[in-house]
Amino acid sequence: MAKNLRAVGLDFLDTAPSRTVAQLRIGHPVAEVFAALADHPEDWGSWYPGFGQGGHYVPPTPPGLGATRAMKVGGLLTTETIIAWDAPTRWAFYISRATMPGIRAFAEDYQLASDGAETVLTWTLAVDLAPAGKPLGPVLGKFGPALSRRAFANLDRHLGAAKSS
Repeated sequence: MAKNLRAVGLDFLDTAPSRTVAQLRIGHPVAEVFAALADHPEDWGSWYPGFGQGGHYVPPTPPGLGATRAMKVGGLLTTETIIAWDAPTRWAFYISRATMPGIRAFAEDYQLASDGAETVLTWTLAVDLAPAGKPLGPVLGKFGPALSRRAFANLDRHLGAAKSS
């Protein structure tokens, strides 16, 4: 059953009890990468493993700071609240409602920097685990960066395919 997770701000990305940071390169300009992350939740399922198609902003209005979006992750519905929208260099959210046993708070931050025609993406995952969720800490720390590398390699190909069609 879905439950509310604790609302957090940008400071949580630096102070969370469990944090994972990865830096990745994507061979496309910052504006294209930002648009794929922030403007097009419906496409996440085509490049991010475990995400379903059909993500959307609720209500379907122009997205931005404070907006919420519904996403399916691993078959579970999550509601995310946008806490940073600095197009095209930063986008962050926290999960406000989900079925995530053992997790009290969860946020992600995507900071993008231009390096010529490429984007350097710094991704941060911040989590506060309940006592029952403590065994998830090492799993998130190990598999979070590996999954994000795979996802963003997929995004790189996805953006390339979109350009060529």
